Amino acid sequence: MAILNVSDLLNTMLGAAKESAAEKWPVMKDLATLSFKNISQNLVQIELMKLKGTITEEQSKLLIEMQKNAFKMMLLAQETVGLLIVEHTLNAALDAVRAVVNTAVGWTII
Repeated sequence: MAILNVSDLLNTMLGAAKESAAEKWPVMKDLATLSFKNISQNLVQIELMKLKGTITEEQSKLLIEMQKNAFKMMLLAQETVGLLIVEHTLNAALDAVRAVVNTAVGWTII
């Protein structure tokens, strides 16, 4: 039975990202929210595919890496946001859901 929930993951990631980004958050908010929504949806899908046996641990890790890279590319397109802020924001958001996701999936994918 699936335990991950898109809304819960998204809210947790957004809270951590907002705190990490601090004064840059207003500039990043819209694109970050879109990206974190996609990441949340993918995490839930990974859990479901694992339960069905249709994804491997390696495939799930690659999918997460692709999502992380997409987040970085999207946010770095905004000239007022630097790489260090983007990295810290992404890491804070993923750190906030790491334990619950890895436990639910049964693999260390984040």
